[in-house]
Amino acid sequence: MGPGKGNSMTKTKLTQKQERFTLNLFSGMYQRQAYIEAYGATYQLATIDANASRLAHNAKVQTRLAELNNEVATKTIKQIMSVDQRKERLTDLANKDKTPIQAIAELNRMEHIYENATININNLVITPEEYELATRQAKAEEKKLLEATEE
Repeated sequence: MGPGKGNSMTKTKLTQKQERFTLNLFSGMYQRQAYIEAYGATYQLATIDANASRLAHNAKVQTRLAELNNEVATKTIKQIMSVDQRKERLTDLANKDKTPIQAIAELNRMEHIYENATININNLVITPEEYELATRQAKAEEKKLLEATEE
């Protein structure tokens, strides 16, 4: 493939319309939408659907979709820290004076320390989930009361 021809990241040669259709599919469009947008199709939907399906199953289009997915996966892997890297970073933060409580809490969540924990409030033992639900309900009630007093 010579300079200036096709996509520099791919050896799959598609027409401009095929590439547009493929990019539309990759972005999450349904086949029909992707075809209409790429080809400006205005004919019967049954014909559009048949053409879109045929093109979506085209080997070159499938190869290009795989290339796009691979590019995204490769970039994502490079950007996301591993669990060990996150733990190391949070441990570094916990050892600094500014944010030790939040970092330790996050490390504990990552290790599932809180999953079986209970909270004791005035000898009433509840799970964190129950506490969170009760807190949300109390905040909702408080909001309703405040709105009622403002009227």
